[in-house]
Amino acid sequence: MKIEKAADKKSGLLMQIFKFVIVGGLSFVIDFVIYSVMVYTFGCNLYVSAFFGFTISLIFNYLASMAFVFQRKDDASRTKEFIIFAVLSVIGLGLNEIIIWVCVLINDHFVAGQTNFFAMAVNWINSLIDGMASWAYSLMHKEYEAVDWVPIEAKVVATAVVMVYNFVTRKIFLEKKDA
Repeated sequence: MKIEKAADKKSGLLMQIFKFVIVGGLSFVIDFVIYSVMVYTFGCNLYVSAFFGFTISLIFNYLASMAFVFQRKDDASRTKEFIIFAVLSVIGLGLNEIIIWVCVLINDHFVAGQTNFFAMAVNWINSLIDGMASWAYSLMHKEYEAVDWVPIEAKVVATAVVMVYNFVTRKIFLEKKDA
């Protein structure tokens, strides 16, 4: 009996993580598109762009998470729930911004113009991305101009870390506890 209950609980957690990844993935796409358009189309500051992408995706994420991922606490008002969600998300935004800053700092001090293993690995990844982009542009008979991929790479790293933080904190602070 206990084994079945544990298996059901594990299965339920895996389904919840799957839903969280789907909602988070959609939120990431919203965040990423806004961030990328602001940086690459309008030349906005990385941190301002990250703030707006994050904030707009936060609203979508709250609505979708509370509807499809987490079981609401019966005794929590929606206002209190949103405030907790927003506070946890603002902390996540802070982590997001710090991680982007650290990644750019690491790039500027340990990658750009360096010949160490880390720099070679990052440059190889950037060359691979540029190669794929160049190939895709050639299929469209267009000229490809190399891009500085550091802002995008920093955003991907930040998103991965903040995603784990978001799941754990929302599960702890927002979800109804099992009886």
